[in-house]
Amino acid sequence: MSFQRPELTLLDFDHTCAEQPGLLAHFPHRQLDLSSLPQSNLFCSEATFRRICNAVPPDAGRGVTLLGCGNYHYVALALLPIQPRPFTLVLVDHHADCGEGAIASMLSCGSWIRHAFRRLPGLARVVMIGPSASAANGLPDRLRERVRIFPDTSDLSVERFLGSIPTDDVHLSIDKDAFSTDEVRTNWDQGILTIRRLLPLITALLRTRNVCGADLCGEWPATPLDLLRPEVRAAIALNEQANLQLVEALLASG
Repeated sequence: MSFQRPELTLLDFDHTCAEQPGLLAHFPHRQLDLSSLPQSNLFCSEATFRRICNAVPPDAGRGVTLLGCGNYHYVALALLPIQPRPFTLVLVDHHADCGEGAIASMLSCGSWIRHAFRRLPGLARVVMIGPSASAANGLPDRLRERVRIFPDTSDLSVERFLGSIPTDDVHLSIDKDAFSTDEVRTNWDQGILTIRRLLPLITALLRTRNVCGADLCGEWPATPLDLLRPEVRAAIALNEQANLQLVEALLASG
């Protein structure tokens, strides 16, 4: 089964995707400039999150959305289904993102999964692919039965993966920090997952589940001065190639 709306949306908080012209030229897309929003980098106030939710097109959560660098991964919460119909969140990430957060009342890239369970009655399970082997130790007790973790060291088969998803509806959220530094470069510590290992799982998901939507983050943030450095340009080019592969796989059945 394919996306309900096979379209690419760019939520531009940090202008990182603007440095990937090949990606944007290859896929028709719409772009929303959110770079002027206050209190949105790393941590997000409730007022700012409401502004994000109001600004995001209502159908964005039914296609593929680019979020920029990993500091904005929490924006995925604005794309998840709000109806009570059960769904599973498949999270590809080197971090569990289930912390309480330095400021408990604020959303952050490290606490948004905890907020998702609080806010979304339909969220039945989170299936995580790519965290470190010790990530399960940091899960709150009340979430352990609702979260399934496949560490980046696990040999995950398609059958085991699909067997961990109890619902027909799925949202896929990918933070590229789950991947090896040979494949992408992010501003967070990275895992050892490869795109080659993930692509069969994406294909199986699209064939067997109703993928309501997907989002992708993990770009390399760079100032105008940084963009003059060859190593920064090389990192951005590496990420662009990864994005081309991932978005192509996600939209292939659209």
